[in-house]
Amino acid sequence: MLRKEEKINLIREESEKHGITAYEMAKATGMTESGIARILDGTSKNPHNNSINKLLEFVETRIVGKYVVGHPNFTEPQFNEDQSSYEAKTVIAAITGLRNVLEGNQNLMSKAIEMILLNTDEIRDETSGLRKRLKSVDMGINDLSRTVNKSLAARNS
Repeated sequence: MLRKEEKINLIREESEKHGITAYEMAKATGMTESGIARILDGTSKNPHNNSINKLLEFVETRIVGKYVVGHPNFTEPQFNEDQSSYEAKTVIAAITGLRNVLEGNQNLMSKAIEMILLNTDEIRDETSGLRKRLKSVDMGINDLSRTVNKSLAARNS
C-alpha cells in the first residue's frame, strides 16, 4: 500500500505529465482549488487521507480514461490513410478486435488499475472473478501480438 507521501508524489507527477490542473481536480472532486494546490506544493503538512484518495482516484480515472473505449476521456487513435498498407490494415484490424474485447471489460480495467495503484484489501478479495475476465484480455493481446509479428515478418521478407 502506498504511503501518504508516495500518493501525493504520484498525484503531482501524473497530473503534471498529463496536464491536469488543480482547477480540474477541484471541479471533479468538490475540493477547493487552493486546498489542492497546497497539497501538491507541500504547504499542507498533513492532508486528510480521504482528500488524497479523492485526488488519486480522479487522476487515475482521467489518465486511464484516455485509453479505455467508451470512457468520456477516451481519445480515438488517429491513422494516416496514406500509410494504409497491408501491414497497417492488419494491425488496425487487430487493434479493433482488441478494442472490442476491452470494451466489455472497462470495469475490469478500472479495478485492475485501482488494485495496482491503491492496493486495497477490498479489491484483493475480488480477484477470483477478475482472473477469468483477464484471460479474455490476454487472449486478445496474444492475438494482437501474433498479428503484429506476422505483419513484421511479411514486411521483412
